[in-house]
Amino acid sequence: MKGALERKGLSSEGISGHSFRIRAATAAAEGGASDEEVKALGRWKSREYKGYIRREETKPSGAAKKLAEGAREESKTVE
Repeated sequence: MKGALERKGLSSEGISGHSFRIRAATAAAEGGASDEEVKALGRWKSREYKGYIRREETKPSGAAKKLAEGAREESKTVE
């Protein structure tokens, strides 16, 4: 990911492989996904997912709501 950003002339500072998991978990939670839905989205089996949610980083958006809806669908297929 860092290489792709740098090839586009964008900074990769502060980006890691976990950045996407953090953003997805945070957006889903902010969009209204339940804890179980967030766990299913990230395929977490434990409470580890809670460490990925950064509530202070985002405001709910249309994208967050869509991600929460996707998490709901994912949790239905996991059950």
